[in-house]
Amino acid sequence: ESAGDEHAKRYLAWRRAKRSGRPIVVCLGGSSGVGKSTIATRLALRLGVNRVVTTDAIREVLRTVIPPTVLPELHVSTYESVDGQDGSFGARFESYRRQARAVGAATSAVASRLVTEGRSALIEGVHLLPGELRADLAEKKPDAVVVEFLLILGDERLHLGHLTRRLHSEPGRQGARNLENLEMIRRIQDELRSMAEQAGVEEFDVASPEDLTQRIVDQVVHQIEDRAEAPSTS
Repeated sequence: ESAGDEHAKRYLAWRRAKRSGRPIVVCLGGSSGVGKSTIATRLALRLGVNRVVTTDAIREVLRTVIPPTVLPELHVSTYESVDGQDGSFGARFESYRRQARAVGAATSAVASRLVTEGRSALIEGVHLLPGELRADLAEKKPDAVVVEFLLILGDERLHLGHLTRRLHSEPGRQGARNLENLEMIRRIQDELRSMAEQAGVEEFDVASPEDLTQRIVDQVVHQIEDRAEAPSTS
């Protein structure tokens, strides 16, 4: 088949998936600095999804209503431990996990509301623990099609380069602190990869971005078509 034929097939498959009437929730997880926001923007344009939810934004909202005395982990960076705990990897990762679970619960509530309204959405952020949002929505909203991916950077030098560029292009995102904590960020990525493997969540290495968006689109279409064959429960 020619490239044009293949593109046409993908387009028609996506149209069929959209006509299934099932809300689509695409989840992009990954550690800090791998390029989730960039991929999410491209993917939203390709899929025609105009609702992009970031877990960072949800965390900021939660910080305004949940004080540090109630959930101190919510008020530190994802790679830091709370005051009074040691700075070991175990303590810092447990702090990250607690923060991710709190933000994840709120993210699930937002996604559930969008699905109830029949809206599709793309959700991205470091707080998406592989498999958890998908499992939660499968129980609450079985008609929703939830596809999930873990974005990674296997090459540490490229990861360092991403964070260095962010330091200059996005000064409001604590670039210097991210660079100082690259080792912890990389170890969180390792843990997320293990969790993704156990949960059956596919990973994509952003080091090869040329066809990344198309590969994700292909997987979305494939998974939507599989689910579209099942009868709706509504």
